[in-house]
Amino acid sequence: MNKKYDLISIYIFLFFAVAYFFASFLSNGYYQHDEVGHLINARRFWNDPFCIFSAWAKPGLKFILILPSLFGNTAILVICCFITAGIGLLTNKLVHLLDIGNRYIAQIICSTLVLTVQLSFRAYSETFAAFVIILTIYLYYKERYLLAAFFSSYLYLIRPESAVITMVLGVLLLSKKKYIPFLLLGWSPIFYALMLWIKTGDPLFIFQEVANNSENIKFRQVGFFHYWKFFPAIAGTVSAIIFFIGFFQLSYSKKEIIPNIKKLHLPYLWFTIIFVFYCLSVSEWFPWLNQLANSRALVILTPFIGLFGAFGLANFKNLQLSNKIVIGAVLAIYTYLTHEYLSFKYNDIVFTDPDPARYQAAILLLLLFLIPLFKKDKAVIFSWAVLTLMVVDNIRAIEPYKLSDEDKTMKKVVSWYHRNNLTNRKTLTNHALFFHFSDEYPNSNVIQTDSLGQYPQLLMRFLKKAEPGSIIIWESHYNDREIYKMDVKLSYLMDRPNQYKVLSTFISPSDQYKFKVVNFEKIANEDPNYEKALALFNEKKYQEAERLFLAAYSNQPQNYGAILHRGLCLLNMNNVNEAFNLFNAAISLNPDYEAALFSRGQLLLQYGKIEEASKDLTQVVALNNKNIQALFYLGNIELSLKKYNSAIYYYAEVLKLNNNIPDAYYGVANAQLQLGQKANACSNFQKALDLGHAKAAEQIKINCK
Repeated sequence: MNKKYDLISIYIFLFFAVAYFFASFLSNGYYQHDEVGHLINARRFWNDPFCIFSAWAKPGLKFILILPSLFGNTAILVICCFITAGIGLLTNKLVHLLDIGNRYIAQIICSTLVLTVQLSFRAYSETFAAFVIILTIYLYYKERYLLAAFFSSYLYLIRPESAVITMVLGVLLLSKKKYIPFLLLGWSPIFYALMLWIKTGDPLFIFQEVANNSENIKFRQVGFFHYWKFFPAIAGTVSAIIFFIGFFQLSYSKKEIIPNIKKLHLPYLWFTIIFVFYCLSVSEWFPWLNQLANSRALVILTPFIGLFGAFGLANFKNLQLSNKIVIGAVLAIYTYLTHEYLSFKYNDIVFTDPDPARYQAAILLLLLFLIPLFKKDKAVIFSWAVLTLMVVDNIRAIEPYKLSDEDKTMKKVVSWYHRNNLTNRKTLTNHALFFHFSDEYPNSNVIQTDSLGQYPQLLMRFLKKAEPGSIIIWESHYNDREIYKMDVKLSYLMDRPNQYKVLSTFISPSDQYKFKVVNFEKIANEDPNYEKALALFNEKKYQEAERLFLAAYSNQPQNYGAILHRGLCLLNMNNVNEAFNLFNAAISLNPDYEAALFSRGQLLLQYGKIEEASKDLTQVVALNNKNIQALFYLGNIELSLKKYNSAIYYYAEVLKLNNNIPDAYYGVANAQLQLGQKANACSNFQKALDLGHAKAAEQIKINCK
């Protein structure tokens, strides 16, 4: 009989592995570019074995991927599908071992969770960590303590923060006097420290890496309850409620508390610690933990959701009527309190559009609780009805990822790069999709090349060493976001046309996020005199700088950077007419020179030529929709033209980029006041006042009585 049931479990496992594989063909986009980075990193291992040893690279994941990487990305995809399906299979075996519920229900819950399915065929460490977690717990309950300790320690190489739950296992092993397994828990940190020592020559580099990870990248803190609110969206509405029923089963019956704690102590402890850790890591309370508030972090909880879901459904029939009524009431309150999140679509990172069907699914689930409230013989019907609702709701919530405008733009960039036969040039870039899409071209060796050789990162220290003839691919995703600590700004390259020649520009069609790529060729090394001129300009020594800029473009008439900066020097020396002529000259040489367009637009606005200023500033925003000053000026222009809705749009764009600008709140408030939106206007006048706007108090006194 057991063999028959094991065979059914295998069939379910194979079904989902194959389903994930075919689902990959419907989803040609990416959850995030990290998955592409991990594919590239696994391939590069064969040229640089130590490239997988870093906090980002997750060596525990790479050990599984490096061999299939020799056979291409499809082989890695297949491995990922089997790993994800394996989470459900191992949860099935654990539920059966502990005799806490229907093993197949546990397996199906694990295998159909919304974000777990979305990431099932993608190379993310969270999925593999979930697999190793359930494997470790299963081995622990099988009393295979050496293996449990080995895999628990191995988790450190997949997700370093898992050291916290490994410590808990260490305490349990000590309580059982299992000293050798306890000592084995330390193998992976020691191994990792040794690899970093060999890689860097520094025996203490592991400590430096930990410090760098907490200091170098500062993510926005979103609050302790971020993951609480997102949990139903990540797991699925019905899946989350099923989980809650099981997880809080302890509190329903006093006589069952001790037996349940003894039976499920490790899952309870590990789930609670992991979930609370991630909540704290995105809260304001412990900024030194500082992790990105990324929904995929909770994929690591997949086996717990399946285990406790099966446990809850199996034991629901044994509860007293009063307990069932309390559960129904609590879940009704939960559904009401979280309806804002249950009723919104999301892109697995942030909530987007209203989606009432998800809220309706929660309501339907509450109605299903009426089935077993009074009759125990309906418990089986109840369990499978809930499971069916869960699967339908989760499948409906899963939407394939398609190539974004950014992805499509990078594909065009790669096509341009290969079409112009640039693969033999040193190329500096930071975008993973450049390497990923290059792999589609015959005989392309882009991925295999050492990342510090022909394809270094676009960082200032590499840029200055690059020889003339090198290609620079600057893009606005990684190079234009301070969080990534990339130090080569577009303005640096554009202001030095004597060194960097623009080869092509690509801009995505999206209005919401305008992704931009500018490709350069390095045509000369650094010119000390020109660099001195720029330094003098930054020191506001305009007369000295002006002479050097004049000399620079006298020798190189196409140096529009020198022309612009001489114009800015003259403007600061009150020679407005000549400055304006130089701005025109710079723009005629490069019509997409953002700094020149902005300088001319600002000057035109200053002299009341609103229509011409608006044209220049609009072009600036078309080139860079993160230019706060241009957006703010456009807001002012539209307000002066009594185009109030348009003015609000531009001010709102400013505040999306920086919500601490009092003048933007003041501008919005004035526009809203003219539209008769008095309450909103008063609210924004108050925000402007709170940020120190001088005139806001008077407006509040006049208009907000």
